Order: sequence, then C-alpha cells, then structure tokens
Amino acid sequence: MRTSTGPTRDVPIIANRPQPSSSVTLDRGAFPRGIVAVAVLLWLGVALLAHPIGDPYSESDFYGGYAAGAREILSGRIDPGRYGIVGPVYESALALLGALGLETFLAARLLSVASAGVALAAWGSIAAAALGTGAARWAVALVALTPAFTRHAYSAGTDMLATGLASAALAALVRGVGPGAAAYAGVIAALAALTRYQALVLLPVALVALGRRRSPVGEAGGSRWQGLAAFALGFAVVAAPWVAFSVSRGHVPGQALVTYYGFYAAEDASRNLQDLPAIPPAAEGDRSLARLLRERPLDLAGRWSERAWQHLDRDARDLIGAGLAVAAGLGGLLWGARRLGRHRGLLAASGVVFHLGLVPAFYSERYRLMLVPLYAVAAAALWPALGSRGRAGKLMAAGLLIAAAAPLAASNVALQARVARELPRDVLQLAPVLAAQPPGAVMARKGHLGYHAGREVVAFPRTGDPAALAGAAAASGARYLYYSWYEARLRPEFLCLLDTTRTLPGLARVGVSAFPAAVLYRIGPGFGSAGWFDDPRQRAVSEARAAIWALTDSAAARGHALLAADAFLQGDARLARMHARAALALRPDETLARQVDSLARARPDGS
Repeated sequence: MRTSTGPTRDVPIIANRPQPSSSVTLDRGAFPRGIVAVAVLLWLGVALLAHPIGDPYSESDFYGGYAAGAREILSGRIDPGRYGIVGPVYESALALLGALGLETFLAARLLSVASAGVALAAWGSIAAAALGTGAARWAVALVALTPAFTRHAYSAGTDMLATGLASAALAALVRGVGPGAAAYAGVIAALAALTRYQALVLLPVALVALGRRRSPVGEAGGSRWQGLAAFALGFAVVAAPWVAFSVSRGHVPGQALVTYYGFYAAEDASRNLQDLPAIPPAAEGDRSLARLLRERPLDLAGRWSERAWQHLDRDARDLIGAGLAVAAGLGGLLWGARRLGRHRGLLAASGVVFHLGLVPAFYSERYRLMLVPLYAVAAAALWPALGSRGRAGKLMAAGLLIAAAAPLAASNVALQARVARELPRDVLQLAPVLAAQPPGAVMARKGHLGYHAGREVVAFPRTGDPAALAGAAAASGARYLYYSWYEARLRPEFLCLLDTTRTLPGLARVGVSAFPAAVLYRIGPGFGSAGWFDDPRQRAVSEARAAIWALTDSAAARGHALLAADAFLQGDARLARMHARAALALRPDETLARQVDSLARARPDGS
C-alpha cells in the first residue's frame, strides 16, 4: 500500500489553480502577431509612399536639430550641451543607421515604424499576460487605430522611439522572470529616459513592479531586493556614463527643462517660439522650477492638480476619443471589480504614474502616447469581463469595442489625410532649384528647405520692415530668401512676397511652386529699399493676390473683395464684378464684395 508523505505534493497544484473570480485564460507566450504585422506594414507603406517630407510642426525638430546632431555624432563630435531638453539616444540611433548607409530622413521614418511595432508587440504581450489573448487582440487593434499613435508611427521624431523603449521595459517588468529580466528592463528603461526624459517615470513603475510580494523575481527563486538591485544596475550601466560625461562638460542632462520650466510648461501662447531667436534670459531666473517651488509651491501644486483633470479631459476629446474613453472607463471598472486576470495593480499604477508624470508639462498628444495602450488594455478588459457570461455577453463586449474602434478608424484616416495635405511639398519642388544655385545660406522659417537642398538655413525674423529684414539677411550671410504658405502664417507682414506679379527691390525670383504656394528669391543689391511696399494701396493689392493663392477660403474671399474694390476704383467694372462674385462664392456674407458687386452692376460696362 502506498503511503502519503503529506500534502506537500499537492501544493503546486493548488497554487496553479485558477482563481474563482477570474474566467480569463492567460497565455504568457502568445500575442496577436498578425495584427501587429498588418499595422507595421501599413505604417511602412505610409512612411515610404505618402510621407516624402516631414510636416512643418512636430517634425520641424528633425530638420532644425536632430539631423544635424546625427551628423555631428557621425563625425566624432558629441556635445552634451545639445541635450538639455531631450537625450542623446535618438540622434545616436540616427547616426548608427546613417553609418549603415541610410539617408537620415529615411532612417528616421524607419526607426519610428520599427519602434511603433515594438510598442505594439510589447503591449500585445502585456495584455495577453494580463487578460488573455482575446483581450490582447482588441487592445492591439485599438492602439493601432488611435490617430495620434499612427501619426507618430511614421514621423521623424523622438516620441515613438521613446514609447517603444518604454513599452519594452514595462513588458519586461510584467512578464520577465528573475534578476536577468529586471536588469534587462533597467537597461531599456535607461535608453528610454535618455531618448525623452519623461520616461524617467519608469523608475517608480519598476519600484512597484519589483517590490510586489509576488513579483516575477520571486517566482524565479530570488528576492524582491535582488530584482530591484538588478534593475538599478542595468539602468546605471547605461545612464551613469552619459551623466558623468555630461556633468564633466558642465551640462546636467535635462537641465533646460528645469531651468526654463515656466517657459516650457506654459499652456498658452507665451510658449510660442516663433517670434524668438532664443529663450529670453529673464526666463532662467524668473521661471525656473526651483524658484517656483521655493516661492510659489501652493500655486504650482494647484496648477498641477487642475491640469491632472484637464489633461484627462483632453485625452478623452483629442487623444483617444469619447468612444474609447467610455470603453476604457467601463472596462477598467469591471477589471477591478471582478478581479480579472493578473497585473491589475501594476498596470493601474503605471497609468497613474505616466499620467501624473506628464501633468507638469503642457498638454501634447505626442507626449502622452504611452497612455494610449493603457486606455486600450482597460477597454479590452470588457472582452473577458462580459464574454464569460456566454454568447450574449460576447456580443455585448464586441458591440462596445466596435463602437469604440469605428470612430477611431474614421478619425485616423481623416488625420493622416490632413497630414498628407499639409506637408510642405513646395520644398520638394524648390529644393533642387536652390541646390543648383550658387552657394549661400537661405533665410526661411523652418529647416526643411535647407536639409533637402543641402544649404544652411538662417532664421526668418519677425519684422515688418524690409530694411530690417535685409539687415538680418546681411548679418547672417543669407543669399536667398524663401517665403511659402507656411511663412505666410507665421510672418504675414511679408505676405506680398507671394505675389508673383511683382517683387520687392533687390529680390529676384529664382523658383516658384504653384501648389503649395512658395517663392524662392535671390537676394541682391538694393534689398531693403521699401519702394512700392510703403504705398498702402499697392501693398494691399499685392497681399490680396497672395491671399487668393495661398491662404484659407476666408482670407481668399477677403482678397477677392479687395481686388474687386481696386478694380472698381480703376474703372474696370467687369473685373470688379468677377472678383466680387468669386469672393461671394467663398463667403456669401462678405460685405465689401456685395457692395462692390452692387455698384459695379450699375455701371454701363458692369454686365
């Protein structure tokens, strides 16, 4: 007869028995590879076929800084002073890809696509471990459909690389086993933080993950202290050499974000850099984080508390949309109430930390990309929460999730179409023209033209005086002047530069882009003399012609109305009526156009 040695042999069976409160079938190995692959292929197609140049907004940092930084690294020069706002990893990655022979803008797009794929795979893995493969499919699909996530999956910028690295680090903390996984998470977290400093929020997340009573490290036979020590060691191996090198050169990583905190954290137009060649010196003393904490701590705490709610509201309206916000709220409540799956506390803590860590900064959808997967996973919890109640429950869960996904998909397509429409394709038309001209820098508001033409770009200053503009061009050594639809938005004082029927004294047109509107000028002797620019009527007429060509319908309508009035005053009633009708077609409430049309019809030749 076989005798039992006690209940010891049954302990593993009892420990592995599913909890009665959870009906989730977890799969620690599988994640929805097919959805990830399809998303990556779509992003790659957009990057290569529909995004030949970066936009003039978030991607202007690539043209204005990152590309030059990568070239410096390739030439063996590393200046820690460049990295007061972002870390060196992004430019280093571009330099590495450049060393392999890739053109820098192509490298930047491929890097973003690859990083988005890593982020999507990491979160699919996290969701599969936490809620099962069914929920993981929904989570990955919702992330891929989110407009802002797709937008930055193919753009030239630091945001998606930081998101991909942070996602991989969190996946290692959630799914990894043993001190080796903790050390790996520390290395990846350091790389994320040295890409964008906001990823330092991974440190408290790691403390929560590795300090849990039933942490992955404990499952491998080690202690939580071993896991924490391994994570810290991995983080220090990457971060400490760079910090030591930077400090030895007199630069603390991220110092500018602290020194000029009040400037960078402003939510209003005072943060606009368009009119400033540099941050005003007064900002350092008056708006530093240290001074604000010392002199106005209660005001700062109140501002952050208010922003905590405002940013959540903007997430629901701008980042993920109302449908996903509702699904995430409902799914999160059911996830917690029914104690589904695993890692509830860790993922909830991660969401809180990521959110609060971004509250001190101004709101930006691209800064909050790491929150998109957390919202998606919370919404995906509806699948196991309702699906366990049979066919009716699965239909209800699917309906709620489809209701969240459908508007996301529509908004996604609309956003990418708008991005494509607003690309400065004029640069691609005129860059070869500039490259064929004699050497010399070009004055422009953004660095796109200089990058694609291989020319130095100097800033287009904010001034309404041709003499001051000429003086700035002479001081900077600019031999060419570029004015496009984008400059028209930021430097409207010189809107007449888009009038191709005349030029300012001292400027010679060397290239014109019909659409999008842009003109490239060569600066010659006599530039700075106002000439007809000082005649209010001639200037207004010139600006009206430019507005019709380059600006919005409302501005174009006003331009047609002004040209109608000018034609009427010159005795050309037929031309006056033509412009008046064009203005009224764009804006039926354009009063000046209606008045001119009425007067012109009364003229004998105003048919």
